[in-house]
Amino acid sequence: MQHPSSQTFKRHFFLIIVLVPLVAMTSLLGVGGYFFTTYVRQNTVDSLDFVSKTHAQVLDQYFSDFYADLRLAEDILSLKEEKQGLAMLFEIVNRKNEVLEAALLDQRGVVHGYTGPKVLTGSHIVPGQWFAQALAQGASISDVITSPLGVPHFIIAQRLIVNEQPYVLRVALNPTSVLSQLPTLNTEHIDIFLARDTGAVITTSADQDFVDDHDLVESLFQGRLGHAFWDSKTSMAYASQALKHTDWIVILRTSGKALSIPTLAFWALGLALAFVVLFIFWAALFLTHSMQTLFHQRDEEQESLREQLYRAGRLAELGEMAAGFAHEINNPLQIIKSDQAYIEMLAQEFQNKMQDDPVSLNDMNDMLSSINQIKVQIDRCARITRSILSFGRATKVEAQYIDLAKFIPEVLTMIAKQAEVSNITLRVNMPDIRLMVYVDPGRLQQVLLNLLNNAMHAVLEIIDKRPGKVVVTCSPEGKDQVRIAIADNGIGIDPDHYQLIFTPFFTTKSEDMGTGLGLSVCHDIVNSMQGVLDFTSTKDVGTTFYIILPRVLSP
Repeated sequence: MQHPSSQTFKRHFFLIIVLVPLVAMTSLLGVGGYFFTTYVRQNTVDSLDFVSKTHAQVLDQYFSDFYADLRLAEDILSLKEEKQGLAMLFEIVNRKNEVLEAALLDQRGVVHGYTGPKVLTGSHIVPGQWFAQALAQGASISDVITSPLGVPHFIIAQRLIVNEQPYVLRVALNPTSVLSQLPTLNTEHIDIFLARDTGAVITTSADQDFVDDHDLVESLFQGRLGHAFWDSKTSMAYASQALKHTDWIVILRTSGKALSIPTLAFWALGLALAFVVLFIFWAALFLTHSMQTLFHQRDEEQESLREQLYRAGRLAELGEMAAGFAHEINNPLQIIKSDQAYIEMLAQEFQNKMQDDPVSLNDMNDMLSSINQIKVQIDRCARITRSILSFGRATKVEAQYIDLAKFIPEVLTMIAKQAEVSNITLRVNMPDIRLMVYVDPGRLQQVLLNLLNNAMHAVLEIIDKRPGKVVVTCSPEGKDQVRIAIADNGIGIDPDHYQLIFTPFFTTKSEDMGTGLGLSVCHDIVNSMQGVLDFTSTKDVGTTFYIILPRVLSP
C-alpha cells in the first residue's frame, strides 16, 4: 500500500485550513445577508407606511383649510363688487403662490370675474365636469389639465350663494406647489406622487411634473389601496393613502438607493469582517510557517556547525600532517637543489669546452635546458612546501602601524613589471587622508600579492578579447574601518564556486599554476587581523576582492 508523501499531506492540510473558514464565512455572509435584506425591506415598508399616513393627513388638512378659505368668498362677494371681491379672495388663498388663477361663474357658466395672468381674460374657461359636480355636490376637484399657457394644474371648484344666487368659484392650483406643503423630514430617497384612478400622476420630479402612468395606479394599487407593500417586480416598496376631500391618492415609493445603501453597507461590513478574519488566519498561517522555517534553519545551522567542527578537526589533522610532510620533503629538496646547481655548473664548463664540436654542443644545450627545467620544478616544490607550512603552522605575528597610502604602492611595485610584460593596466586609487592600520606588514603583503596575482591570472584568460586591467582602491569604510578593493575585468567566478572559494585545496587553475591554498591562507590571515575578506563577481565581467580592516589612529 502506497502512503501519501509529506508534500501531498501538506497540500491537503493547506486546502482544508483554507476551505473550512472560507466555506463557513461564505455561509455566514449568505445567511446574514438574506436576513438583513429581509429586515431592511420590512423596515422600509413600515417606514413608508407611516410616512404615507403622515403625508395624507397633511394634505387632508391643507385641502380642508383651502376649502374653508374658499367659503369665505360668500361674505366677501356679498360686501364687495365681484371683480374687487375676487381680487381680495385671490390674495387670501394665494398665500404661498399655489393659485394660478381664479374665476367666478354663474349657474349658466358665464364668467363674471377673473383674476390671473394678465395675458388671459377668462375667456378660455369652459364649464366642464368640475362645474356640474360643484353645482350638484357643493365642491369638486378635477384631473390635471393644461392651461393655454402650457402650465399643468388641477381645478378646485366651490359652490357659493351670493345674493341668493348660485355661483361657482373656480380656482386653478399648481400641483407641485401642493406637494411642496409636505414635510421633507425622513423622505430622502422617497418619490412622492398624487394620482387618480384615471392614471393622472403628479410627481415631484424635477424633469416632469405631470405624467400619465396607468400601471402605477392600476397594477400596483388594485386591491392594495391604503397599505404598504414590497413589489418584487420593481424591487421597490410602495405605500398609498386616499385623501378625504378629493378623488386623489397620495403615493410614496422608495427609490433604488433606499435599499441599496444599507445593503451595500452590510456587504461592505461583511467583506471587511471577512477580510479581517482572513487576514488574522493568514497572519497566523504565516507566523506558523515562519516559525517552522526558523526552527528548520536553526536545525540546519546546528548541523552546519557540527559539520564545520568536524571539518576543522580534520583540517587541523591535515595541517599537522602536511607540515610534517613538507618538513620531510624540504630536506631532500635542499640536497637535490644543491646537486642541480653543481651539475649545472659542470655542464656549463663542458659547454665552453665543446665550442668546436657542434654535435656535442647541441646535446649539451639540450642537457642544460633539462637541468634548468629541473631547477624550475625544484622551486615549484619549494613554493608548495612553504604554502603547506604557512597553512599548517601559526607564524609569529609582529604587528606595526602601517600607513596604507605608502604601503600599498610599495607592494604594487613588486608586480608592476609582471603586469607590464603581460600587457595589463595596473591602477591604484588612494584617498588624500591618512588611513592607518595595526597589522603585520609581511602577512598583509602576502595577502595583497596573492590577490593581485589571482587578479592578473583571471585577466590573462580574456586578454585576447579586451584590454586587461587591475584596479586597487583604498578608502575609509565608515568611521572605524578601512576598505582595500582589488578589482579586475577578468573571466569572473562561476556562481557554483562561490561557496568553495576559501576552501583549502580548491582551485580552478591548472595543476602547475596553484595549490588551492592561497585564498584559504589569506582568509585566515585577514581573520587573525580582526578583518573581513570577501568578494563580488560576475561571470565574464570581472571580480572584486575586498579586505576590511580596523582603522586606528597614528601613534
